[in-house]
Amino acid sequence: MRPNPANVFRVFAIITQLCLARTAVAADVLWTNSLGGNWNSAVNWSTGIVPGSSDNVFITNAGTYTVTLDVNATVASLTLGESAGTQTLSVSSRTLTLNGASEITGNGVMKLISSTVDGVGTVTNQGTLNTDNSTINAALINQSLLVFRGTANNLGGSFENQGGATVRLLGDGNFDQSILNVANGFTNSGVIELTSVVNAQSATLNVSAGSLVNAPGAQINALAGTGGARTLGVQLDNRGTVMIEQTLLLNGSSADHLNSGTITLSGGDLAVNQGGSTPSFTTTGVIDIPANRSFTVSGGTFNYNAGTVGGAGTVNLSSTTANFTPDFSNATTALRLINTTLNGPGRLINAAGRTLNTDNSTINAALINQGLLLFRGTANNLGGSFENQGGATVRLLGDGNFDQSILNVANGFTNSGVIELTSVVNAQNATLNVSAGSLLNAPGAQINALAGTGGARTLGVQLDNRGTINVGASLTISKTSAAHLDTGTINVGSGQTLQINSGTFQIASQGILQGNGTLNVANTSFTNAGTVNPGAFIGSLSIVGEFPQTSSGMLNIEIGGPAAGLDYDQLQITGTATLGGTLNVGLTNGFRPGAGDSFEVIRFGAHTQEFDHINGWDIGGGFFLQPVISATNVVLVVIDSRPRIVFQSSTLLSGGGVEFTLGGTAGQDFEIEASTNLLSAVWTPILTNTNSGAIFNFIVTEVTNFPMRFYRAKQ
Repeated sequence: MRPNPANVFRVFAIITQLCLARTAVAADVLWTNSLGGNWNSAVNWSTGIVPGSSDNVFITNAGTYTVTLDVNATVASLTLGESAGTQTLSVSSRTLTLNGASEITGNGVMKLISSTVDGVGTVTNQGTLNTDNSTINAALINQSLLVFRGTANNLGGSFENQGGATVRLLGDGNFDQSILNVANGFTNSGVIELTSVVNAQSATLNVSAGSLVNAPGAQINALAGTGGARTLGVQLDNRGTVMIEQTLLLNGSSADHLNSGTITLSGGDLAVNQGGSTPSFTTTGVIDIPANRSFTVSGGTFNYNAGTVGGAGTVNLSSTTANFTPDFSNATTALRLINTTLNGPGRLINAAGRTLNTDNSTINAALINQGLLLFRGTANNLGGSFENQGGATVRLLGDGNFDQSILNVANGFTNSGVIELTSVVNAQNATLNVSAGSLLNAPGAQINALAGTGGARTLGVQLDNRGTINVGASLTISKTSAAHLDTGTINVGSGQTLQINSGTFQIASQGILQGNGTLNVANTSFTNAGTVNPGAFIGSLSIVGEFPQTSSGMLNIEIGGPAAGLDYDQLQITGTATLGGTLNVGLTNGFRPGAGDSFEVIRFGAHTQEFDHINGWDIGGGFFLQPVISATNVVLVVIDSRPRIVFQSSTLLSGGGVEFTLGGTAGQDFEIEASTNLLSAVWTPILTNTNSGAIFNFIVTEVTNFPMRFYRAKQ
């Protein structure tokens, strides 16, 4: 009997409807093949049908096997793993979409290779999730081990790394480096590891938006592994622990990093590279920098608000604005500043025995120098208060491998230690400027213009020298309208020039100028009320300009042989010499000049006055030094008789007084005595310690009180 075509059609339609109804109903679909196999093989599933978008998939059979996702698949949920054996889902170059809550349980392993996990469901990893160059856009909660290899790993959905869980970025020499890009900020309550195996491989974690919050008790570990770079391209909010065994770079763009936890550089360095818009790194926690380790902040702002930044390592601040609230001392932790501004309110203390290197940087915090403070570059500034304490050194170092050295100090300060202006490699300038107030060089302190490898040495300051200035290289002191004062010692080295530009310069009564070089005062108003010693021992000192010596001034000349500048001292003055005060002459080296020997001890363009006192003109053995003062020099001539002072004339004055005129040797000391009886004379001094020029006038007013009176000049 032939079938009725209409009945056949009705049977087919019923079967089709039953099949369609079956596929539309959500089902729990279990993997049944304990030997593993392909996802797209229907015989491997409990329903005999490959799971569909409404199915809940369970790969939970006991045993050790691998299920291979050989098609793109969409399911309602996935449960992977059983308590016995290892159940592995291998996904290679596929997309798995999970639209409901899914989990990888204790023994479950999901391997993603160049694949994507999408969906609106949340994936909870309690087993192992290995991700090679893959993207997970589904929400992800990690409670166990999450491993990333390769350069193209992405988390596009929400992410949590819960307590006890580990995220491992594994650079694998048998595969590739590890890079993980996370779209949104997340909280790490467990452990994040950046490490490597086989050979040196990089490990990098990037977060595009928001912060990586490292929660209290959590860890971020940059592990040594087998070497390679470790990078966090994140905005870091560390409230837990960051352990750095391998050097770590923190470089999130426009990030505001926070540290209220602990960062320990146990085996590597930490570099914070800040770029973008107003980036900052603020710490109120602990940054521990052991010996031979460095913490470097480049760019942006570094706020040290509280806590500790310490250890035996180094803090490097480069192109950064640093704000220090606590005091900072480098007694333990070294500090280096490069193109940086360091502000207070905390004080900066450069401790004894330590070095603070400062290149083109500004320190506005109060600065106390007890060690070596070294400045290189043209843009160094001290904007706050400054002390250079006893035993400390400020070195302005012109470096041919870098630049000249210029230091600008806003306010006057006291130098109780040493200031050096010097250079290395080749000729480089060194300049110290003080904008307001004086540079006070305290008793016992030094300012040394050193030769180094050449270049100009300049003090743009108002100088109050009470210590020692050593001019080992030509030095210019130049500040408009400054009143320079020397009550200490200035040593001008052979062949060197100390030039004072503008203002006034006074060598006070306690001050000393000495050396074999040149003092150029042509552009300043100069006065010597102190002591001038040509030569360091014996030598020649030149004065360019005027030389006005006051009544308290002293010129010391040593004579040890016949040659000027070699055997005896000579002072050479290009301008006018005002010969006030005292000329002290002494013999040295056992030298005994003979009658007729002469010594040109002073040269000048012109002169006024004559010395008030000349000491040492009696050189013993019946020989004396006779000063001969001409229009251009002072020559000491050896004579074999004592120079005499003689009365030249007397003049009766109106009112009854008498003016006497004496002639003799300029600068020779004597007394004027009087007596009324030559036969039994009793001489009474009426003028004592009288200072004589070549011509000396004195007036006696009481002559009418005596019927007869005699006068004499006594040497």
